Amino acid sequence: MKHTSAFLIFLFVAFLLIRGFIGGIVAGGESYLYVNPNYLNFFYSWEDKFNFGQASGNQNNFVLFGIFWRLLERIPTIHPSVIFIFLSFFLSSVAFYILCISLFGKKNVFLYIPGALLYSFNTFRLLGPLNERQNLLFVSLPIFILLYWKICESRRWIHIFLLGLLSIATSSMGGNLPVFMIPYLLLFFMFVYYLGIYLKFRSEKIINFVAKNISLAFIIISINLFWLVPLYIGLVAQSESLFAGSNNFIITASGYFLDHFRFIGSWAWRNGHAGAEYYPSYTVFDSPLFLVLTLEIPLLALSGLVFLDRVVDQSRRRLLTFTAIIIPVSLLLLAGGKGPLGFIFNHLYNETFFFRIFREPFAKFTPMYIIALCIFLTFVLQIIFSKAKPLWRYIIFILVTGTILINAYPFFVGQAIPVKKWIGGRGGNLIKIPEYWSDAKQFLEKDYSDRRLTLLPYMPYGGIHLWPDGVGTVGNMADYLLRNRILKGWDIDNTMSGQVVKSAITSSSTKNLSRTIGLMNSKYVLQMNDFDWRYGTRFTFDPKTSNKFLTDSGLMLVQSFGQFTKDDIFKILSEEKTDAPDTRLGQLVGEPALKVYKINDEDYFPHLYLSSDIFISEGEPASLSALVGLMNKETNPLVIFSSQNEGKDLNSLCRNNCVSKNSVLEYRKFNPTEYRAIVHNPESKPLSLVFSETFDSGWKAYVTCVDKTNDNKSIQHAASLEGYRTFSGSDDQAKVSELTSLFERGLVSTLGDGKTKKYLHYGIKNQKEEVFSTSDYSVAYISRLIRGTIQNDNLAKPQVHVDKSTKSVDEVNHLAANGYANSWIIDPSKYCSPGQDLDIYIHFLLQKKQNWPFFFSAILTLGLTIGTLFLLIKKRLTSND
Repeated sequence: MKHTSAFLIFLFVAFLLIRGFIGGIVAGGESYLYVNPNYLNFFYSWEDKFNFGQASGNQNNFVLFGIFWRLLERIPTIHPSVIFIFLSFFLSSVAFYILCISLFGKKNVFLYIPGALLYSFNTFRLLGPLNERQNLLFVSLPIFILLYWKICESRRWIHIFLLGLLSIATSSMGGNLPVFMIPYLLLFFMFVYYLGIYLKFRSEKIINFVAKNISLAFIIISINLFWLVPLYIGLVAQSESLFAGSNNFIITASGYFLDHFRFIGSWAWRNGHAGAEYYPSYTVFDSPLFLVLTLEIPLLALSGLVFLDRVVDQSRRRLLTFTAIIIPVSLLLLAGGKGPLGFIFNHLYNETFFFRIFREPFAKFTPMYIIALCIFLTFVLQIIFSKAKPLWRYIIFILVTGTILINAYPFFVGQAIPVKKWIGGRGGNLIKIPEYWSDAKQFLEKDYSDRRLTLLPYMPYGGIHLWPDGVGTVGNMADYLLRNRILKGWDIDNTMSGQVVKSAITSSSTKNLSRTIGLMNSKYVLQMNDFDWRYGTRFTFDPKTSNKFLTDSGLMLVQSFGQFTKDDIFKILSEEKTDAPDTRLGQLVGEPALKVYKINDEDYFPHLYLSSDIFISEGEPASLSALVGLMNKETNPLVIFSSQNEGKDLNSLCRNNCVSKNSVLEYRKFNPTEYRAIVHNPESKPLSLVFSETFDSGWKAYVTCVDKTNDNKSIQHAASLEGYRTFSGSDDQAKVSELTSLFERGLVSTLGDGKTKKYLHYGIKNQKEEVFSTSDYSVAYISRLIRGTIQNDNLAKPQVHVDKSTKSVDEVNHLAANGYANSWIIDPSKYCSPGQDLDIYIHFLLQKKQNWPFFFSAILTLGLTIGTLFLLIKKRLTSND
């Protein structure tokens, strides 16, 4: 019962933080995953969501968004984001409180409340209260320290196992590698400290201590392999890729020393954007009163350094001494490269590869300083309580607690996480998804064709939508709400793939837009009139200009969603922080919020196709749109830029034009890393297969042969066709008559196994993505013949075992195509006899290297869980005896 009061205080204070967000989503800025993390791809090494794809780095998100988030989604009425933010602050206080109980004992536990509140609600956390990685760090850091302290003192396996499980539970911090490293860097410092103690006293425990730490290091590394291996491979691949772009943000010496003592010092603290301050409360904290209030708590905590010799218990004294050492070390690190000792950090940053990840040291090392200071604040309060008279004990306790809460006032008055905020547009953190987005989602996702959706307008780094409550995030809402794979021009996408998309949708010419978008495997364009163009780049056109651009390019409007009224515009204008009403918004009155356009049917190209016209260019990939306009509309073009294929004899490879006139390609996508393509009626000369995913040497094509047969047994054929149904929203699906013809000509290999399955259709309900309806089918989607290609989702996976001995198409024959894609030059005569079809298995090779780390991490997690339970049961039975 003595802990109940503390927990109730932590609950109440955390609730004050999120009270305004019940019934909505709390998200915004760079904390965009809260909107709908269901689009994340955890299990595949290739992420094909945006702009032709890239090596995936989403594996680290699995525990947080793949497991914990799914559990939170089961709680009705309250969005998982609101619960997560509440728990992030509540559990931070609880974790620190638990650390204090172990460090200082169970007497006078109310003295732990001020330190716990300071640890959770401090000026540093004002910088990013929604940052999921930082929030995980604050929740877990006290437990990391507690468990490792126990390991250093007792070297028991139970603590090693628990620390291993804590490591996997917090693995999602790996989305920000410097943040992930902070607890382990702190543990390394503690290891060095305790190793020095054991060496000094020549303790016989040193061998056991080192052995247990080696075991711990093995467990921590091994249990995180499921995301460390893909991360490493992806970084290496990106550094070697022709298509990589870099936009690193480096600031190693922000802030002032005086500010650092009170947890302030970010480059953004006193800055702003588009006439709006990032942190409006900075002027209050710069006032004389708050300068005193924010400095007195750290100074009070630092006064505890003089009382270390009063600690009798040697174990506690060792931890407090280590904490005392961490205070100046963390200050040195978070200060970065400035000041008389800045050369130390600069040397580490410039000469040590590991330290290159700490590009913004204040934002990464300050949590170490905060927890050390909070521990000493609690220590000082204990000293005061033991010496002061009873009345003064409680007066000081109330004054300290009150000061901490006053310093944290932005958390409680809606400034830390504002419901509404002006950021050069209406971009608060309360998000309520308009119903028309759910309608658009259902419409767009009922298209089962394997293709991409193009977004307009062009995106700045952060996008603002003109929603009733305003919303501003990195990217735009379509990225997170739609399951469609997306093409978009984005200001920070400096990859070659991104530049190709940008050149297509920002061109002033309307002549080739339909053909270029179609070549890039996109048939539909979503024009977001509710995207606030006024705060974009020079390429972010207003709705009137964008819609005219699309119609002038020959695109046809097929559907619209929502509509702006005069009242909508009046409400927006009434909340604008501008000197005069912005008349540009008037063009939206009566306009739909979202418009869906379709390119000309004849301009559309499937995800995979066989080229029938090759053009070798000495120009730049951004000229793709202009080059496409020069080519015959009836052909399947393949544009090869020599600058992207250096070292390859293009004229020799394509000496026979590498084109296909009569062959038909049948294919299926199984997942982002696996495709099967069957070339029916291959010609005797080499062919060129175009695959519209970002060029990467990790993509491999394995060729085998199949006889020209299908499962065309009359009874099975008739039975399968009886179960064949056309789906609304899939305008390229083959009709029954077309399918019958394709099947009988041997161009459709199979109609599936005849078993009934379901397509799931999603919408938005209670701000969460939910299944709205299902469609039964026994024959999966089959497209009509488009550009010599048929998409057949009934194809089975080929029986190809990929290992080191499996030979793929030679890399010399693997070309970068169309400025972004993959193309393989394949000579059928090298693989097959006349009359046979080519069976091509396309596989992203890195997937093989990701599967075993996932398996290993899962087995180790299971083993640690069983081991922990066994030790706990054993301890319980022993204590009962």
